[in-house]
Amino acid sequence: VSALEGLSGPGGTFRFGHVYWQRDSGNTISFTIEAAFTRNVETSYFQGTAADGFAQVGDRITMTGRETPIFDFGDGIVHRLDNLVMTVIAYSESENWILGSTTLPGHTYATPNDQGTPWLAKFSGCCRLRELHNNADAPWVLTVEVDILRARASPRVTTLPQLSVPYDGSPVSPTFRLFGNSPIPETDPDSRRIEHWELAQPWDVGQAGRLQGMNSSTVELPLRTISSTAMLQGVAANKGCQVYFASQRSLIFQEPGQHASCMMRLLRGDYYMNITTIEGWVRVMRNPTTGKEGGAILSTGEESGNTPSTFGRVRTCTSKGNCAVSLIYASVNSTHVVVGHERFEPHLNKFKLSTVAFSVSSSQMLVEELKSTELYPPVFAGQEATDDDFPLRNKWVHVTIVRKSHIGHDNGLFTSWEQTYKVYVNGYQLEVDKYPACTDEATCTGGARGSISGYNLGTGESNPIPGPRIIDASVTLKNGRCDQDPSITQGVESGIKLGVECLDDGGFGNGTALIIGGYRGADPDMQAHYFLGEMDEVRIWHGERSRAQILASFQTPLNPAREDFYGDPSKVAINDISTYDSSVAPALFALYSFDDQNIQNSFGSCGILPSTTGTGMSVMQPVYPKFDESAYDTPGSIACAWLAKVYVNSMWGISSVVSGTGTSNMFYDSRDIFALSQGVVSLQTTNLKIGFYQITVLGAIAALDDAGDRPTPRVPIDFIIQVVDSNNVQVPKIKAYAYTEEIGDNTVFVRPTGQSVELPYYPRPTQQEMQQELLRAYAGFEVYLLLRGQDERTLNGALDTVYNKVGFTIGPAPPTARFTTVKGPMTDTTEGVVYFDMDMNWTPCDVNMVQTICFDSTNRYEVGAQDHTVQQRVSSEMMCVNLELIEDPAPTLSVIPEVDPVTGVEFTMGRKGMFTVQGTDENCLDDVTITMSGGTMPPGAMFGEQMAVSGSCVQQSRAFEWTPDINMGGFKTTLTFMVQDTGGAKCSMMTPKMATTDVLITVKRCRYVVQEDMQLQELAAVLGMDWIRLWSLNSREPSLNHPDYLILVDPPQEIYVGHRYKVLAPTEPLGGIMKRFGMTDMQLHQLNYDLANATEVEQGMELCVVPNSCTGMRNTIYSGLVYEDGRFFAQERGDSNPVPHTSD
Repeated sequence: VSALEGLSGPGGTFRFGHVYWQRDSGNTISFTIEAAFTRNVETSYFQGTAADGFAQVGDRITMTGRETPIFDFGDGIVHRLDNLVMTVIAYSESENWILGSTTLPGHTYATPNDQGTPWLAKFSGCCRLRELHNNADAPWVLTVEVDILRARASPRVTTLPQLSVPYDGSPVSPTFRLFGNSPIPETDPDSRRIEHWELAQPWDVGQAGRLQGMNSSTVELPLRTISSTAMLQGVAANKGCQVYFASQRSLIFQEPGQHASCMMRLLRGDYYMNITTIEGWVRVMRNPTTGKEGGAILSTGEESGNTPSTFGRVRTCTSKGNCAVSLIYASVNSTHVVVGHERFEPHLNKFKLSTVAFSVSSSQMLVEELKSTELYPPVFAGQEATDDDFPLRNKWVHVTIVRKSHIGHDNGLFTSWEQTYKVYVNGYQLEVDKYPACTDEATCTGGARGSISGYNLGTGESNPIPGPRIIDASVTLKNGRCDQDPSITQGVESGIKLGVECLDDGGFGNGTALIIGGYRGADPDMQAHYFLGEMDEVRIWHGERSRAQILASFQTPLNPAREDFYGDPSKVAINDISTYDSSVAPALFALYSFDDQNIQNSFGSCGILPSTTGTGMSVMQPVYPKFDESAYDTPGSIACAWLAKVYVNSMWGISSVVSGTGTSNMFYDSRDIFALSQGVVSLQTTNLKIGFYQITVLGAIAALDDAGDRPTPRVPIDFIIQVVDSNNVQVPKIKAYAYTEEIGDNTVFVRPTGQSVELPYYPRPTQQEMQQELLRAYAGFEVYLLLRGQDERTLNGALDTVYNKVGFTIGPAPPTARFTTVKGPMTDTTEGVVYFDMDMNWTPCDVNMVQTICFDSTNRYEVGAQDHTVQQRVSSEMMCVNLELIEDPAPTLSVIPEVDPVTGVEFTMGRKGMFTVQGTDENCLDDVTITMSGGTMPPGAMFGEQMAVSGSCVQQSRAFEWTPDINMGGFKTTLTFMVQDTGGAKCSMMTPKMATTDVLITVKRCRYVVQEDMQLQELAAVLGMDWIRLWSLNSREPSLNHPDYLILVDPPQEIYVGHRYKVLAPTEPLGGIMKRFGMTDMQLHQLNYDLANATEVEQGMELCVVPNSCTGMRNTIYSGLVYEDGRFFAQERGDSNPVPHTSD
């Protein structure tokens, strides 16, 4: 495992991770990783262009950790990301993190999914932040689901890597809303948001088990299989356990079964396997009613559920072969760790438990660490307080027990068989209170140190305790074992039998179990007792784990399958075994965690459990040794020998609270710290402490797929929550302002004029507020935000504008967004705050996506004007602005008053007429221009200046005005008007949008509106007629009651200047019409503007004519043609070629 310079020291740096993907083509997927690490790390890989020498937005950095990150595509292809170069997309000096992003080259899967289930791609590495209350210094694993048949892309989630949550210690749970999300452009045309949130499963982040201090709350590994005589005798020369010959120290495991038998030898103490190390996390709890606390954390003894007759034994056994002996024993309370074992006392004819107590107070460094309020913050309501007299109570600590077997022999005879113990807590070695005697049942205190029974004892090592195997003069030693068995004739096992004098009969283990969380041994004078508290990560090693080795990995959950070598016997190549020495590199023999992924309720349970649940018991698979799931389907298999029973009645709780400390806790169940409902996270106050927590959530666009059977592919978001003590520190507030307007059902950005409005807080923790619509932003147009950070700190009774500073932390933002420098301080006496502002301006050019920008405000209190020492840095809650980027709409064009497209707008000669062309754009940030783009402007017409319509967002108008002259009757034309917007001028790929409309313009014939007082004769002359005819045409007009003058009245009067004549023939020459009515060519054209170049007119056309009785035709072809009823023939037939009526 490689580690870059500056990152190999204590404490992890990983703070945040998010993986999302999109489909390129076919089954090819591009994954994007966003990860945040501690920024201020002394390594050249994090150097950049910021003023402090570290990276800032836009810089390229190489991200890593104490281990090289790995990306597992889930289909057997794994990439080590030795050069994970990322582009910095956000950073925070005050919170000390840097966030980078990189997209991996496209990866092609063989199929769209993994046989109907999603591909599981994983991004992993080590290690998490040391200051975490949970999972401190632990590896991270982010799992993202890929199913191309269910989605073309995953959503992308936007958030700050670290969220601040104020808490005042009250029972009311603080809450926060999960962050915004942005579907990848063009992959989700409906811009669907994440609607399904869930907490990651406990095995993704660690989990502990709560033991209730009772018989039905234990985890037990039955030993009947691995301790059978056949199993123990099956260890042949080439399949032995770790052995320590003078000439050879070898480790050979060619078959998993031999590993199991050696596990039994390790527990009982073996001549060759003579050192055992047991590790685990422990939290001692106390029942305030009974006063009981802690108890037995590990032992061997009677398996739960057995009756006295099951294996022919009784509780007060005297026959060694029928006793469930405690080969090893360990218990923990708030002040001591007690260890030992049982041995048979011949003179008493019974087994007795011999123990030695190690005092927590014997290590002053441990005591000081346990007092640290930074590492072990004070508890809040609902938790029992601890004090100096009970240093371990309610605190997560790591306990390590080392047991050594000291076996003496002389001339083929065993002379002694004894055990010594060492104990470490959080890596600190403890001393013993009393040293037990070396003889039967006697007691001595302060036993001599140094050389006892020929052994050189180390610091903190207990005096030897005889047993658990006994010595008898008749026992002979051959090849390191006792008693001969003539039935075995080959190899070093020939003549060897494990007899009663060594420990017990071959029946030992029937009904005996390794018990986690209890003691049910063979000492009839000791009552069975159980652990009250919580445990996790129980590890059993062959060999002595040194303090350095303990410290190196006790805060990291072990995963042998992930590592090249953890002292894992199955990882040692055959050609390397001659160099293996477990005294230098202890071998991991067994590892049990309390994670849900290892706990089964029915299936894969070796037949231990029925196929139905509700039995009050589950089974736990070991983390190591690891077997395929199918191996647990065959009762009696080697895998089944490692399957532990978990007794889970109503008082048992897997996924219990582990909220511990920055240095001693890493495992927790997120469901006990956090609750998640409808996108709102609640922090459970019973177990809440001030400080940092890690949380992993999974998001999917829909809770169920189209078939309704499971969520759409989920993406992980791994981030940090900082719980802030709002009672003792001043927590700033964050606000955002923008120029918005409610348009329809949407809130949209508008032109920055006038007073901006405060945006509602988002993310928001109430159901009603969660329904808030997204803010709309139009691609190509500037978005303006004003960020405001507020602080209420005072100085000498007034708002502190001297030492109080407020800045901002900005999450991933668009590269083209621009932020101003912070402006302030300013005061608002109404709200009683000091505030600082920052402006953001951004012109988005992408469409059909959601862009989320998250930010918070961070205060710093500078003590003293000279040195600017920062006393406090606290961040506000996070706020996000969720922008839905939509395409700039095309403008619309209308004519007012509304115009019939067939008849158009009709004008009258002499009267001023007008209509308005109006252009509108829904985008209030846009501008529109109205022009006439087609047709010929009528003589004398005017298209007015463009004017804004009052009270509208973007609405412009232009007025068309025209007073047709007296000779414009019959005028007709079509005009085309166009409105065009700006098209988002700052985005090169965007072009202006437009809309057009056609307007038909006509002028009525034979009608004229009097414009001024005038003589009738004057107007008649203009029209080429005499006053008599003009007066006759308007004889019915009451205002024209005198033949001399036309008097202007209000409204102006409209008079006739001719008769309307309709052409009935298919065509009719103008000459014929003029001859018929006695009109001149000039007169006809003056009254009919549209006849300028015509020589004939078509059927149906109307003309304006002024008949002249003097010059017109006296007779026509219709003269004398009548019907019998006297009507004109032409009137009846409507035909220009009448057939005269003739009688018979």
